[in-house]
Amino acid sequence: MTWDALFSLALFEHNWLRSHVALRLPVPEAHAGRRYERRSPAMALGLTDHVWSWDEFLRLPVSNG
Repeated sequence: MTWDALFSLALFEHNWLRSHVALRLPVPEAHAGRRYERRSPAMALGLTDHVWSWDEFLRLPVSNG
């Protein structure tokens, strides 16, 4: 059971919290010295519009239904 929970958290971190160099997109106008938009796999799939943080994930409300 513990292994399953840890593995699920690792997958979540990889797909939602970590940006990947291969998925970045060029920014038309460099902003604050950045030439590329950082993107996570979840962003590339259109599931979210930003790279999440652990704080955001841990504060996400959970529904009972």
